[in-house]
Amino acid sequence: MTLRFTLLVALIIFATAAWSWCGPHRDRYETAPYEVLSSDGRVEIRQYPALKLATAKMPLARDNGANTSFGSLFGYISGQNETSAKIAMTTPVFMTEQEMSFVLPAATARTGAPAPSGTTVSLTEFSGGKFAVFRFTGARSDPAEATAAKTLREWAEANGVGLTGGPLFAYYDPPFTLPALRRNEVLIRVR
Repeated sequence: MTLRFTLLVALIIFATAAWSWCGPHRDRYETAPYEVLSSDGRVEIRQYPALKLATAKMPLARDNGANTSFGSLFGYISGQNETSAKIAMTTPVFMTEQEMSFVLPAATARTGAPAPSGTTVSLTEFSGGKFAVFRFTGARSDPAEATAAKTLREWAEANGVGLTGGPLFAYYDPPFTLPALRRNEVLIRVR
C-alpha cells in the first residue's frame, strides 16, 4: 500500500510539473483582436480588423518549409531587421500552403515595423473582415488541417453561411505544448 501511495504522489507531482511546463502558454502573448459575432459550439463568426504581419514564403518541402519559415520570422522579431529592434511574439501564427505570418504587436504596427534585413521576410497586411472559424486541437498536420477545413465548410453549408477563398490556419501555442492542449483554428472568409 505504501509503495502504491508513493507512486501515486510521484505521478501527481510529475503530472503537475508537466502541465506547468507543457500546458497552454498563449496567455503570455498579445493576441490578434477580433469580435465574436455569433457562436455555435466550436464554430464562431468573427469580425477581424486589418492586421500588420511579418510574412515568409513556405518552401516546397512542407515540413522543413514550416521550420525554415518560422526560423526566418523568429530571426526578424529577434532583431534581424534594419534597426536591430526586438519585437514581441504574438498569437496566432497564421499559415496557408504558401505563407507563414506572425502578427505584429499593436504598438509596433502603430509606430511602424522595421524593415526586414533580408529577403526572406516581408511586411504584409491581413485585410480584416468577417470570418467563419472552427477551433480544433492536436499537432499540426495536413490531414488535421484538411479535416478541420472540411468540418467548417460542412457547417457553413448546413447553416446557410456563404464562404469565399481558401482556408487560413491559426496556431496559438508553442510546439512543446501537449497536442491535446493546443488551440488551433481554421478561418475562411464569409462571403
